[in-house]
Amino acid sequence: MEIIINKIQLPDRRELTQNEQLLLCETIKYVIQEYINAKINIGNRKVEVINDANRGYPQFCPVTLNPNNLWERIYLNLKTIIFRNIPQIVYQFSHEFTHYVIYHVNPNENQKAKWIEETICEAMSLVFLHAFDKNWDNISLSKVSKNFNIKIQQYLCDCLNEKGNGRLSKCCGLAELQEINQTSEEQRIDRREERRMLFDYINGEEDIKALVHYRDYVEPNTILLDTDKYRAAYPDLESVQYLCELQENAISKR
Repeated sequence: MEIIINKIQLPDRRELTQNEQLLLCETIKYVIQEYINAKINIGNRKVEVINDANRGYPQFCPVTLNPNNLWERIYLNLKTIIFRNIPQIVYQFSHEFTHYVIYHVNPNENQKAKWIEETICEAMSLVFLHAFDKNWDNISLSKVSKNFNIKIQQYLCDCLNEKGNGRLSKCCGLAELQEINQTSEEQRIDRREERRMLFDYINGEEDIKALVHYRDYVEPNTILLDTDKYRAAYPDLESVQYLCELQENAISKR
């Protein structure tokens, strides 16, 4: 695949400095390589990365839903692109790139369940922060600051310590699950505890592969997994078991 870093930052249309471009490039390259190492087909599409400091949120925009775009787009929402913000770059890009990978392996919007997908993407951001920390010595940016991984560890700890309300785990019935699904992108507090739990269950390449293929197991035009099929495909993975149990617990309650 080809990543195109747009050198013009929005909204001020300032050209990114060489240092800013390097920070983005090295961070993005690492995330993509981790997916390649996991033997996941990420395709050969062109993906444009744009930093929009005033956008309010990062976002993946597929061409199929944005036909005026030449390529797939990932918007980052970074106020400043500086060395100490590397953890934020990792978190934002890995989240949106996971949306891209999910879309690439199954672009069917009628099999997208936001309550599942947003939880997966947030958990994968934690996975990449953890990997960035553990592999810091092998990343070219470590030459600038050998012990910077301590800051990455702290950022990850701060994310893990964020409190949620456990609404997804406490969900009572399909109607409430549909409400959670509708607000998944805004009310992340509803799934924060579950994001942490899913992160704990992601232990390797098979988990990542199973999670990015989740759409293959969603009943079309619903927000529900076919849990029997999903479990049968990945019988030994606690990550898959956890997502299936979340759904089953939710829809069994009244």
